[in-house]
Amino acid sequence: MALKRLDYEYKQYIKEPSQFYTINPESKNFYIWHILILPPSNTIFEGGIFKCIINFSKDYPNKAPEFKFITELPHPNIYQDGKVCISILHDGVDHYESEDISERWNPSHSVNSIIMSIISILIAPNLDSIANVDSYKLYRDNYNEYKKIIYRLIKNNQ
Repeated sequence: MALKRLDYEYKQYIKEPSQFYTINPESKNFYIWHILILPPSNTIFEGGIFKCIINFSKDYPNKAPEFKFITELPHPNIYQDGKVCISILHDGVDHYESEDISERWNPSHSVNSIIMSIISILIAPNLDSIANVDSYKLYRDNYNEYKKIIYRLIKNNQ
């Protein structure tokens, strides 16, 4: 089921590519997709190219994939290891009851909806769900310095 769904989603992407990301599945393992995120203009991430990887299990779409930034990115919702704190990638029961069930993973989500949700929190962080405390504090307390760090990162990665 997973390969059939992934094949369908990839064909949809080929038919209608996004201006905000590219997808490149591994040739030897279709469960691993390499993503380049190309954030919208008029944001502090404009001009950036952020490498990411999505790992799908054989249970996809019943189980959420794992999404990780390869490009180092200081951001309130991105852990130091590159994993993203976003509710739509959370499987199962919310033991802390901090997320509405409608916000969590369900099989109707697609690769497109995952990536677009991640781009959305990239631009407008969810400050109620912090993954990187240092980035959060800088973002909150000294946004101009945070922007400088992002601009420098983008310049160095080009």
